[in-house]
Order: sequence, then structure tokens, then C-alpha cells
Amino acid sequence: MAFLRQFDDDVFISYAWKDDEPVIEGEKGWVTHFHRDLRSRLAQWLGAEAKIWRDEHEIKGNDPFADKIKSQLPRTAVLISVISPLYFHSEWCRAEFDAFLASANEDTTLPVPVLKRLFKVVKTPVEGRIQPPEMQAVTGYEFYELDGKTAYEYNREFGEKWRYKYADELNRVAYDLAEFLRSLSGVRQAEPLGTIYLAETTSDLRAAREEVKRDLIHRGYAVLPDRPLAQDGANFRDQVRESLSKCSLSIHLVGERYGIVPEGETQSLTELQADLAAERCEIEGFRRVLWMPMDLKTGDARQQALINHLENDSDAQKKTDVLKTRLEDLKSLVEDVFQRKAVTPPVVKPPVRRGPLRIYIIADQQDLEQGLVAPLEDYLFNQGYEVICSLAGPDEKQTREDHVENLRLCDASIIFYGTAGEFWLRAKLNDFRKVLDARVEPVLSRCIYIAAPETDQKRRLQTREALLVRNFHEFSGDALQPFLEQLRRKPE
Repeated sequence: MAFLRQFDDDVFISYAWKDDEPVIEGEKGWVTHFHRDLRSRLAQWLGAEAKIWRDEHEIKGNDPFADKIKSQLPRTAVLISVISPLYFHSEWCRAEFDAFLASANEDTTLPVPVLKRLFKVVKTPVEGRIQPPEMQAVTGYEFYELDGKTAYEYNREFGEKWRYKYADELNRVAYDLAEFLRSLSGVRQAEPLGTIYLAETTSDLRAAREEVKRDLIHRGYAVLPDRPLAQDGANFRDQVRESLSKCSLSIHLVGERYGIVPEGETQSLTELQADLAAERCEIEGFRRVLWMPMDLKTGDARQQALINHLENDSDAQKKTDVLKTRLEDLKSLVEDVFQRKAVTPPVVKPPVRRGPLRIYIIADQQDLEQGLVAPLEDYLFNQGYEVICSLAGPDEKQTREDHVENLRLCDASIIFYGTAGEFWLRAKLNDFRKVLDARVEPVLSRCIYIAAPETDQKRRLQTREALLVRNFHEFSGDALQPFLEQLRRKPE
């Protein structure tokens, strides 16, 4: 059964058959991996299974099975197009896209723009001019990285670096898709706390922008622009002004690259958006935040001139906060800026610690239910520590709030990595970064307890962000001694 009961399928994956041919003989293809991983990650974000359909047979236009696909599309909520140069040379892929678009335009049951039902996964770079106008208007999820003129695909088979990049981008797709499906499910969505313009930026800060965007959406803000910006200057300006008119705050990430210059303009998209936001600052109640990495350096004279102007020109700093901080600091300060409070964080004294040290164990619900975490929990409690285990309940928001509050209050935290998958671990490490790094009082220890089942990935796992404790056999307190030693070094 589909998550959205008015449809047979929640998602239809459209792709060129050859894009699923494996790089290494005998392995699964890229699209097969994407389908499987998306199904798993989407269920985690959604809190329920979604029904994803993909043709797993190479079909021809005269194949009898083709009729089934044509009839499937009108009964599908979302189309994911895995695009590549091959996609646009496939008559069948274009037929799927056109058929979905036609049926979606005729569907009056969903009160959302048709283009919001299109998700574009860019497997390899494709020039905008060969994409149909409707697809050009959809923001893509890029599963590749450009280095000069060479594109490197995020492919699990190309090594650990590319597997992690693949996992991050897949998580973006799954999260956005879960939010969209939930918005259509009849569950009343809370009104946004406000609307923030998060300026498009250069490729060196693309990942940082996506991280800030996800954080803002988590907090309950609407984020604009919500569609790709025009490439010609006049339409670009109109589009940015229109989006800014709906916002009370704009955020601009300034990096080492100058970036693309829209047609007919002499300034980059970064500089133009900053100027248009400065123009908007003349309106009462609007404010602008400019953020730069602490170690920002550039070899581009144009970008250096822009940085100097933003940092030193008094006119450029009117109703503007210029921050040269960690990205986590920007995310922590945005809410204060949005509510027109001072952006300088107050000096807060760490709370006086009373009672036993608190250890927060984060574990997958399956590991908790099977009793796999109990020996660890009991051992730490018998050592004199207060032990809190993560919970999973029907109220996703309440569960999330409890999880974040435990991270804020604990003296140390352990991720119990047992039967859960790699994406689950990645999400919990992201919580470490978001919550623990923003604390006034530093956490005494952050640890990943790697338990059975033993896998190659678990044996190879490396990180500098947490202490690793591996124990694939029966529980023994000896394995925890490095963690306990960190707790014994607590400040008096």
C-alpha cells in the first residue's frame, strides 16, 4: 500500500536503462542501488514505508509491458527522473516524463503546483538547453562533482570518498521527498515561523548552503528561492526581488570563488543577490546576514574586491551582520537575527554539575527491543553513572525534541552501532555535530560503540569526531575503558 492512499504508488523512478549497467561486472547498477537506498532512507524520515515503483526490465515501445507503465503514471504521486545525457536520447524516458506531466496537469485532487511533484536526480551533468522547460525549472540533486572540466560521479563502487558523498546527497533527496509526501498526506502542517531568503552560492559552498537550508526547515522556517534562478540578468533580478519581498531576513554565504555571471550582467550571482538584499534593507524590518568561513582566502581578484567591500564598507554593512565564524555558529545565531535580537551571543556560564554524570545512549529501536543494549546500559549504571537511552514513539516531533534535549544535557554520549545501517549512523553523527558542537559546556566524551554483526564497513569505519570502541563479541567492560578514562578527566 502506498503512503498516500489516493495513489497506487508514491514514487515512480524514470531512468535510462544503460544508466543502471554496473561499472564492475557482477555488481548492482547505480539506479538499483539508488532505488534500494532511497526506499530505506525515505522510510526512516517518513516513519512509514513508501511505495516506490521502477521498471526493472529493459522494455521497448512495442512491448506489451509498456501499456502497464503508461497506466501506472497517472496513479503515481511523484516522478523522480534520473537524468544523464542518455536520458534525453531515450524516447521512452521522454514519453514517461510527458505522460506524467500530462496526467498531473489533469489531476485536480492535489492542491500543489505540478512541478513540485517532479524530482530531478542528476546522475551526470546535462546541459540545461537540452532539458525540457519544465525540467529546467526544477532544482536538481547533483550526484557528481566537477573538478575543472572533469565530472566525478558519486558512485559507491569508486571508493569511500564517493560513497559518503553519495550518501549525503541521497539523504537530501529522501528528506525533501518525505517532507513533500507528508504535506500531501492530509496531516495539517504547522505554519512556518517565517520566511528566509537563502541566497544561491558558488560550488565551493554548495554543501554548506544545503546544511543551513535543512537546519532552517527543521526549525520551522520556509526557505526561498524554491526554484532555480533565471540565467539572464533581467529575469534573475525580478525573480530575486520577488522572493526577497516575501522575506524578513536574507542569508548570503560568501566563499573563495566569484561564481557565475548572469547573461547581460557584470556582477556574479553572489554579488547581485547581496546587492538586491541591501536594496531590500531600506524596508523596515528586513535584515541581511553575510557569512564567510573563518579561513577564507581567494586567488580571484574580483572575489577579493567583493570580500573587502562587504567587510569594510560602512554602507554595505547597514542593517547587515557580517560573520566570519564556523557554520554551526551561523546556524545558532540566525534565529536571533530573524527575531531582530543582538547577534553577539551572550556570555553564558556553564551550569554547575550536580549528581552523577549523565550518559546518553543512542540506539536503534530494534537493538533496544532485542535487548542488545541492555548489557552496556547495566554496566555503566553499575559504575555509578546515570544512563539515559533514546526512545522511539509514534510522535516523531516529540521523539526528536527528546533526543535533542538529551544531547544538550548529557555529560557524554554513546552511539550504539549494531543492526542499524550506515545511513542511520550518518544521521546520528550529524546530530553530534549540530547539537554537541553548539553547547556552552563541552561534552566530556562522544563515542561510537561498534557491536555485532561484524561487517567490512564496520571494520573500516574511521572518524576523528568520536572515540571508536569495537566489540563484535560478548559484552565486556574492558572495551569501554578508553571511554571511561575520558570521563575521569572531567574538569573539577
